[in-house]
Amino acid sequence: MTSPVGAEAALAAGDLGGAAQALDAALAAGEPVAAGLIARLCAGFIQTGRVDAAEAWARRGLETLGEDFDLQQALGVALRRQRRFDEAVEALTTAHTLRLGDPGPLYNLANVHNDRGDGVAAAEILDQLLAAYPDDAQLHHMMGRAQRHLGELEAADAALAEALRCDPRFIEAWRDRAMLASERQRHKEALAILDAAQGPLPDAPRLVERRAEVLIRAGRADEARACLEAALRTRSDAAWAHLQLARLLLDTDLASALAHAERGVAAAPNSALHRLALAHAQSRAAGVGRADLLQPAYEAARAMTARGGPAPVEHAFVLRGILAQAGDVDAAEAVGGFETLGRYWALNGQHAALLSQLPRVRTAQDRRELLHQHRMWAAPIERRAARNPVERRPRAPRDKLRIGFLSSDLRRHAVGHFAQALFEHYDRDRFDLYAYSFFPGEADAVQARIAGQIAGFRVMPGAAERDAAQAIAADGLDMLIELGATTRWNHVQVMAYRPARVQASWLGYPHSVGLADIDHLILDPHLRPSDPALLVERPLIMPSTWLALGAQAFTDHPPVGAPPQETNRLITFGTANNPNKYTRPMLQAWAQVVARTPDSRFLFVRPEAAAPAFRDNMRRAFAEAGVAEQRVLFQPSWGDHLQHYGRMDVSLDTFPLTGGTTTCEALWMGVPVISLRGEAVFERLSHSILTNAGLGELSSASVEGFVETAVALAADRARLTGLRATLRQRLRASPLGQSETFTHDFFDLVSRATST
Repeated sequence: MTSPVGAEAALAAGDLGGAAQALDAALAAGEPVAAGLIARLCAGFIQTGRVDAAEAWARRGLETLGEDFDLQQALGVALRRQRRFDEAVEALTTAHTLRLGDPGPLYNLANVHNDRGDGVAAAEILDQLLAAYPDDAQLHHMMGRAQRHLGELEAADAALAEALRCDPRFIEAWRDRAMLASERQRHKEALAILDAAQGPLPDAPRLVERRAEVLIRAGRADEARACLEAALRTRSDAAWAHLQLARLLLDTDLASALAHAERGVAAAPNSALHRLALAHAQSRAAGVGRADLLQPAYEAARAMTARGGPAPVEHAFVLRGILAQAGDVDAAEAVGGFETLGRYWALNGQHAALLSQLPRVRTAQDRRELLHQHRMWAAPIERRAARNPVERRPRAPRDKLRIGFLSSDLRRHAVGHFAQALFEHYDRDRFDLYAYSFFPGEADAVQARIAGQIAGFRVMPGAAERDAAQAIAADGLDMLIELGATTRWNHVQVMAYRPARVQASWLGYPHSVGLADIDHLILDPHLRPSDPALLVERPLIMPSTWLALGAQAFTDHPPVGAPPQETNRLITFGTANNPNKYTRPMLQAWAQVVARTPDSRFLFVRPEAAAPAFRDNMRRAFAEAGVAEQRVLFQPSWGDHLQHYGRMDVSLDTFPLTGGTTTCEALWMGVPVISLRGEAVFERLSHSILTNAGLGELSSASVEGFVETAVALAADRARLTGLRATLRQRLRASPLGQSETFTHDFFDLVSRATST
């Protein structure tokens, strides 16, 4: 049997590896090979997700056999699946010129433009195709995507309806039409669409899955859970239902989420999607006490990225998070490019994922690109809000200003501790305060205390964004301040409906949120970027500091005693910062500090320190600078980390995303912090804190300065002893500790902003 014939037989049997081996032998021997045979192999690789192999074979075929329509089209599709859009357009355009009458390249070009969010280019091609093929349901579905990118939601709905006229069993058109209605805040209409889909598609699991998603968007998470659990009662091994429950319960019932993820893998052991969901649940559980689960989560993530090249973009956020949590900064970085991932997340409404972009910034261009990604995320929300405005009543005459705080973290949480001073010390004769939370759990003592000090504490777990905005508007606020963007349970999207005349962002998210309807970002002189182009909002500048340590912050933690260098004669550097902030340049700088400081060690105080993967990755990073593994120490901790500052002389900050809460905690416990400041807000958090604490000299403008400052401070053992004894008192006496003055300054600033 000749090699090409063997390749044909292997392809017919689904043996892609055997087919590739046979074709390789044929090409090496100079046997004639049809381009169509290589194109079929490429198609097989694409169908099984091995797009890198498809690209390699398409290029090899073109190089060996010359220009060919099928190979160019296969190359274009493989490049599209890797989100290398410019290259995909080039390949598909070439394929189109090779066979002008074939619609295939145009189909694929329209898909590329839709994937990159370019509705104009996609619609232009689709208009041509629909003129020739008016009853093609797939084309109408693609036009629905294009119109959605353009913000033409009525046209998008009409296109999806036309797709269903052409093919009533087109399940993705039903699903997308329901989701489009839900995104437009028409949740009842979305559920009615899914009811109608039951006619041609009775009991289709994909429709039940979309129903659960619509119920979640409508704020009816309990009904969504009941819907999925009902599906499991019908078929207990329905892997898709376990997957959706694992995702749904991740934030509210982690134990159940983990159990459903495990059952999903048992039901679909060969599904990468289910293995990823399990790894995600395991990594979450590892952060709250299940130290044994980070290792299997990390091993699963490594296996999913072992082929090299970028990971599937739809899985990138979870994969990067797991790899970063285990300290594998190189593998995390290799998951996908800064622009590619950020723009994908922005176009798909994943604002929380954009937070993971902050540590990746290296250049001025990166900072501008990051701001652009936040604006990309905001644009469709702003269009949606413009089509569904809330009613805001004219301001009635009154003696007090009404100030609202939008946050689900006004509880036992860093945001709650830092914000609490405002509620303790505000002038009740000048202001009425309101708070709005989406947190689904029970109120704790911090939330109860805040609620007892203000005019209204509205709890709206699961509320749809427009409904929440209308409820806020009903309070007639003069200003609404959001405190957390889209971090867990914070729904900053409501700000796009402008429920208050003046709106601001403060405290919880160290970057512009992206919404044009947030007028101001509350900063201080040290936090403010030198380039105003790095902000969407107009800055409101506090006189000294953008935060203060309230009466409830850290007071129940006793001092940790003398610095360890006094007793063991060794300098111990360390960190309690989240490994999601770690980068290769940062680890190199930390390792340089230890390498240049005789008799020094480095201590990681983190939950992840219990995982072998984290320990191995950190030891490896320090070993590159010549630091022996016995000099790298690990202290696992879950909520008890403050006591372990007793083992640390100097804390080294993360960069470019610097510490906030962690920097304050270290100083409070008597441990000085060495930081690197940059241009953007998130690169200056520790700089502001250190400057306000009277320790601005510990903030450096370069990596070289960072290293030199740390080495010099470690050599000044008398100063370390003095700082250990006095830092807490210095903090209390500094602007950071003057919570009443801070509150007065804050509300004066807010008052002036509402009068402009």
